[in-house]
Amino acid sequence: MKKKEYVKRISFVIVLAGAIALNVLIAFRPVFSYDESYTIALARNSFADIVRITKNDVHAPMYYFAVKIVSTIFGGTMYGGRILSMLCMVEFAVVACLACRANRNARLWLILFTLFQPLVVAQTTESRMYAMALLFFTLAGVLAQRMYMGKVTLGVWIAFTVTSIIAVYSHTYTMLMMVMMYLFLLGFLIGQRRAKEMIAILGSGVVVGLAYLPWLFVLVGQFQNKVNSNETISRIDRSFAANEAIATASYEWFSDFYNPNSGVWYLGILATAVLTFYAFTMIRETKRYELSFGYIAIGLTVMLGLYLEYKNPTSGMFLGRYVFPAFGLVMITWAMGMDKCCKSKVMKVALCTVMIYCGLWAYRGEYQLSDQTGYQAYEKFLEQNYKEGDVIMANTRYQMIMSIYHPELRYMVYGAVDEYSPYQNTEAFTSWDQLEGVNTVWVLHFSDIYTADLGAEFYAERALEYHYGYYDFIIEKWKRR
Repeated sequence: MKKKEYVKRISFVIVLAGAIALNVLIAFRPVFSYDESYTIALARNSFADIVRITKNDVHAPMYYFAVKIVSTIFGGTMYGGRILSMLCMVEFAVVACLACRANRNARLWLILFTLFQPLVVAQTTESRMYAMALLFFTLAGVLAQRMYMGKVTLGVWIAFTVTSIIAVYSHTYTMLMMVMMYLFLLGFLIGQRRAKEMIAILGSGVVVGLAYLPWLFVLVGQFQNKVNSNETISRIDRSFAANEAIATASYEWFSDFYNPNSGVWYLGILATAVLTFYAFTMIRETKRYELSFGYIAIGLTVMLGLYLEYKNPTSGMFLGRYVFPAFGLVMITWAMGMDKCCKSKVMKVALCTVMIYCGLWAYRGEYQLSDQTGYQAYEKFLEQNYKEGDVIMANTRYQMIMSIYHPELRYMVYGAVDEYSPYQNTEAFTSWDQLEGVNTVWVLHFSDIYTADLGAEFYAERALEYHYGYYDFIIEKWKRR
């Protein structure tokens, strides 16, 4: 082996090992986002309760089933969702590398994208369903391409159909992109008058549709609830919500969602534009137009998401992660395009440098959010102050994030608690009479949110301030006079 080639391989192994170590370090730090706490709390419920609760959510229950199973396998750990995400990303890398066939250079590019694209960095260690959706949507896309190329066997058809069922149950927007995939394939096949492949795709679509039909009725009800809850939003607010959705998507894709940097953002956009140019050059030269589906799915889904956000603002349209499942097919074309069409060593080095820099910025943001100081302060506070007969009260449902560490304690949510809340041992605080027999109330709230008038029976004093994730928490002590 030439010395130059040896140095190149050693350098790649060092970068690979470093990125994997960073992912593992971040994944097993005991700090979680609110969405992750929701996943952890929901997975602690029974399978029947998971279905009951998700009927009022915007996601199907399959991902939460998977988290519950993984968590149980690993001894009931709260890291089950993160373990599942990392396993899905490893499996995705295997599937995507196989899709690049025997081309080693394309595989190396693909691994680079998997480890250092900012959005991938965030989702690899997140207890959410996006890594699982990425895996199964990518696998469905790769199998669909095989069928399009005429490799329609019973085994491929079964694998494609089963994978598609899992994909549509992974996330609502993944379901919509799967519908686009079937329509895209049918359009190509009809244009080419390929009856055998058309029948296979139609048959698979019917099976997947029937499998999803029970949840489709639930989904219609979920969307209706969204419409009813937002019908008083003004037109100005609608425009703001749509613009905000674009901004959050761009931060997620090109920089760091919680700590965006303009330099990283511009470099990320530039690298994406260059990679997409090489990808489409490869698609045009090879005439493999079916490889463009990932881009079409992202474009159509973004337009649909912006339309829905404009019509019914939710202040939670995270398009960056919603279209993430289609990103796997895009990264495959990036890798193939770089290998086939990029001949400049300077360009290759520049793109590698930019990708690693953007990825390291994303790792930096994830690591900062994983700082354990606040968590440790909270644990020490409970150990020293919480006594039997006390109650922990969350000012809003978002402070319930802290309940995942001690679900056995008694909790209240000020004013109201959703009947579909996954958090255990939790009740709504609506009357002072509920505090009869309670010794001390420990109130959790954010630094910019304050509790109501305590009346004549209680007084409040600040007991602890700490930073956790991207929240600044305050714990107040309510004590009887």
